Amino acid sequence: MCEEKKYADYESCEKVAGKKIISKFNQEIVKSRNAPLGPNELIPVLDNLKGEFNLPRIIRSANVFGCREVFVVGTEFFNPYPAVGAVRVTRIRMFKTIKEALAELKNLGYDIFALLPPSYGGKSLFEYKYNAKTAFIAGHEGRGLSFDIKDYPNLIKPAYIPQHGKIESLNVSVALSIALAEWNRQNVFIDKG
Repeated sequence: MCEEKKYADYESCEKVAGKKIISKFNQEIVKSRNAPLGPNELIPVLDNLKGEFNLPRIIRSANVFGCREVFVVGTEFFNPYPAVGAVRVTRIRMFKTIKEALAELKNLGYDIFALLPPSYGGKSLFEYKYNAKTAFIAGHEGRGLSFDIKDYPNLIKPAYIPQHGKIESLNVSVALSIALAEWNRQNVFIDKG
């Protein structure tokens, strides 16, 4: 049944995903490990996202915005087709847990921001001044982050995107693309007018 779908949900994973998708993922992820680092020291962290739709689209946005690499946490398999070739040319690092990813970011000296709905508090995404080494964490579309941000009060800053509508959150790939664009506006495009 999964082979009939164009995109397989990662939660169905390798046991039911089409052989073509699994083969493509394996080929693309090997190329990704050898891809050059992006020109900017910006890292999106994808915390347990579904691998069917948003995760590969975020990889595409990460490449467009020159991200150093993409940290994928808790997702062992994703469909590379929606990334439209970006997986093979974007450095991707896979982590089993958010603790591993956070330890690596801390070790590398990154400022870390979690994208959350406005009701969680924090400051507007547009109120922060972003340093060169910045990481944005985005959580699962339905369940949110896999951890409690309050457990990391001196490490992770909450950020929200101001909204006018009644829906509390944006699609995760849209929200992360806005964050990557804002970082680029402050750090790359500011001198280019």
